[in-house]
Amino acid sequence: MAIFSRISKDRDFLSKVTLTFISRGFSAFGSLALNLVLGRLLGASGVGLYVLAFSVLMGLGVFARFGMDSALLKFAGIAFGERDGPAYRCLKKQAFGLASVMSLVLACCLYFGRNWLSTALFNKPELAGVFAVMAVVLPFYSHIYLQATFLKALSRPALAPFFEIGNASFLASAIVLFCYMLGFDSSPISAGWSLFIGTLVCFAAGRYVLVRTEINVFGSAKSLIKVAGFYSALPNYAIMSLTSFAVQWGSFLLLGAFASANEVGLYSVAYQSAFIVNFILLVFNSVIAPQFAYLYQSGKSFELEALAVKSTGYMTLFASPVLMFFVFFPEFFLSYFGNDFKGASPYLVCLAVAQFVNVATGSVGFLLNMTGGERCMRKIVICTGCVSLALSLSLCPYYGAWGATIATVVALVIQNLMAAWWVNKRLGIMVVPGMRFLFS
Repeated sequence: MAIFSRISKDRDFLSKVTLTFISRGFSAFGSLALNLVLGRLLGASGVGLYVLAFSVLMGLGVFARFGMDSALLKFAGIAFGERDGPAYRCLKKQAFGLASVMSLVLACCLYFGRNWLSTALFNKPELAGVFAVMAVVLPFYSHIYLQATFLKALSRPALAPFFEIGNASFLASAIVLFCYMLGFDSSPISAGWSLFIGTLVCFAAGRYVLVRTEINVFGSAKSLIKVAGFYSALPNYAIMSLTSFAVQWGSFLLLGAFASANEVGLYSVAYQSAFIVNFILLVFNSVIAPQFAYLYQSGKSFELEALAVKSTGYMTLFASPVLMFFVFFPEFFLSYFGNDFKGASPYLVCLAVAQFVNVATGSVGFLLNMTGGERCMRKIVICTGCVSLALSLSLCPYYGAWGATIATVVALVIQNLMAAWWVNKRLGIMVVPGMRFLFS
């Protein structure tokens, strides 16, 4: 009865989370749908080549945004809470201007360096054609990511996922299937062009929705006011974004350098499937991260702690059934990708448990980033990034996908426990009350 009473009291909060869950679920299903389609049409090797190129795209996207995604959640979230239109518009102009320049430079580097990357780094010459397509996708990918971030900062987290890369992947899977039904051959390159079309659609639709939302919130005035501290905060956020990418995808890229495309495909499907457990955390972060920044800025420490603890409890509750399904029925789930992928079952179980630890420790990373603790978070992600890199270099050449799995699991667990400890030390917030004995 106490649980139902608590849920009734949090009805408005859970309503916003539910809407975000539905929209982000549609987006998350898009990434899974594309892997499912490619797994059926191309097999493990084809999936491995595509996902390797896609992971490079994601890494360059992190460079192009230079930490702006996290910084904008904080600064634009504060501007929205204070209804400061001039500050918000200045942030938008600065962010898109910097991202445009960075993404175009990096796209040129990827395009002209595609042959060297595919042969010297990954020893897979067939990757060159997929890299060429991803170079075209990169500028639009960077922009849709920032557009979605601004929608989250404007307290529209349920809208943002419709214009992210997950939805673009869903459109890409539909295009790949449609072309296959018309008799066209499927390949990692054609999948890349399908992703480009999907990304272009999300870019155009997201830009329209963002402009209309801004007018509804701030009006149509054009005045600008610079926000102090935005540019100076970017290096810290950029380092955290890059090292977080290294923790999540570094072992995967190193596996691509040392293992066959088939083994890369098995690991990639297991990794992205396990990310479904972490999906709950992404949903809640979209809703509560801007609120963290505003509550901390306003000095409402009690409300900040209540929001952090409450959201962690709900996340753990919602993620538990997903974890149990992956632990007890991994082969059943992976069989939908094709019989080739059943061998990824042990990787899926280990990675799902690590992602559950990520969820059960709550939004500790965003708590630090949104409350002035970005330097602490930077130290944490640098430390775990080094651990992940060292383990990947030591294990991937000899143990392949198992080495990548161990490196990812260890890094994720260490990162979240360290972040939870710092949240308790800096803010006095114990997001997981049952773990208090670890930090006493």
